Amino acid sequence: MNSRRVLFPSKLLLFGEYSVLTGSRALVMPCHPYRGWLDLADNAPPAFKSRARWSNGLLKTLLHHLEELDRTAQLLAPMDFSALRKDLNQGLYFHSNIPEGYGLGSSGAVTAAIYHHYAVPYQDTNRSIPSPKGNNPGLGTIKSQLAQIEGLYHGKSSGTDPLCSYTKTPLLVKDMQHIQSVDIPLEKHLEKGSLFLLDTGAPENTEKLVNIFLENVDSMDAESIQDDLLNEITDQAIDSMLSTNTGRFFDDLKELSCYQWQHFQPMIPQPCHALWKKGLDTDHYSLKLCGSGGGGYIMGFAWDRQLLEKQMKHANTPYVTIIPAENQMCPL
Repeated sequence: MNSRRVLFPSKLLLFGEYSVLTGSRALVMPCHPYRGWLDLADNAPPAFKSRARWSNGLLKTLLHHLEELDRTAQLLAPMDFSALRKDLNQGLYFHSNIPEGYGLGSSGAVTAAIYHHYAVPYQDTNRSIPSPKGNNPGLGTIKSQLAQIEGLYHGKSSGTDPLCSYTKTPLLVKDMQHIQSVDIPLEKHLEKGSLFLLDTGAPENTEKLVNIFLENVDSMDAESIQDDLLNEITDQAIDSMLSTNTGRFFDDLKELSCYQWQHFQPMIPQPCHALWKKGLDTDHYSLKLCGSGGGGYIMGFAWDRQLLEKQMKHANTPYVTIIPAENQMCPL
C-alpha cells in the first residue's frame, strides 16, 4: 500500500440515529481526537502487536465478504482485490484509538480507509477525496458504496458514518443522493455550555439494536413512527442546530430526548436512566443516543458547563467533553 499515512477521524452523529433509516435527514461531524489509519504489522508498536493481528483477521474476513459480493455481481464499488490481498498477507491492519461499540463510528473509519486505498471509482491518480461542497452528486454514489461495505460489519448501514470519516467534514445528509457540507455553530450555542459524552462502560450491539428498530417500525411503536413524528422531531433539531436560535435549539433537544426516553428504552442503558430523567426534569442538560445506544457513549448537551461538572461529580459519572475542545488529541 501507499506508505503515506492517511488519517480517518471518528464521527459524531449529532442527529439522525435510527430516523435516517426511515427517511429523516442526518447531521454528522468528524471527531478528530479519535482517529485511525491503515498500516502494516511491521510498523505496529510492540504494545499494539496483538491488536494488529486481531485487526488483520477482521480485514481478511471483510475481504472474503467483498469477494463474495463481487463473485455474485452485487458489489457496488469495484475493488483492487489483488492489492488488498497482498497487503493483508503482509499484515495490513487499522491502527486506531477509536473505541469499538461506543457510537463513534469505528467501523465507519475502517470502511473509509479501505475505500480510499482500494476502491477503484472516484479516485484520481493522486487518490484525492472529492469535495462535499454543495450537492455533489458523486457523494450519493460513494455513500451507497460505503454503506454496503460497512453493512458487512453490523447489518444495514446508511453510509453516513463512513462518508463523514471519508470526507472529514460536517455533513447534512438529506437523502441518499443529496448531501452537502455545512457550518455547525456549536460554539455559539454552547458559549457557556458543552457537548459531552457519558461513558456507559459497555459496548453497543449495533446490528441487534438496528434490527429491533426496523422490526418495530411495523409493530410496536408503529403508530408514532408511521406518523413521521420521530423524523419531524429530528428535522426540527437539525434546523435549530444550524440556526443561531439557541433557545429553540435546546427546546428541540429536550423534545428529542423526551421522545427517545419514551420510545427507545431498549437502547438506553439502565445506569443512565436516572441521569437521563434528571436532565428532562431540571432542563440543566439533555441526553440523547450516540449511535445505536445500548451501551457505549450517551451524548449530552448542557447549558452551563460548570453546573454540569458539579452534577456529574456528584453522580460519580465519567464523561468526556468534546466542546469546548480539549487541548490535546487522545493518545494512540
